[in-house]
Amino acid sequence: MTMLDSLKTRAVNAVTQDNRLIADVSLEFGISRRKLFAWLKESDKKSINKVVSRQNKSTSPALLKSQIKTLQTEVTLLKDELKQYQITERLIDGRIILDFNKNKGSNQPLQKAG
Repeated sequence: MTMLDSLKTRAVNAVTQDNRLIADVSLEFGISRRKLFAWLKESDKKSINKVVSRQNKSTSPALLKSQIKTLQTEVTLLKDELKQYQITERLIDGRIILDFNKNKGSNQPLQKAG
């Protein structure tokens, strides 16, 4: 099995067996929603109808607005917490390394929002 076949199988299974959203899986695996949808269609035409109806139900405008508002709040909280740090970046072996050095006079620990 090639790496592409393995990626395809894992992505399709994440949607069909784990009941995850196409948008979430496509982001996680770094593939377009169209490509994932094509893989789903190719893998099983019966399950694609079930997945599409689940996707449509879960993306109501009210739910999306609520999720956006929650994310905006979390981003604001994280920005406020990050202000207490001096952030520097280094490139090592093709990877970006971020260093967080606490500013003087700031005693609050960095906490995950949510």
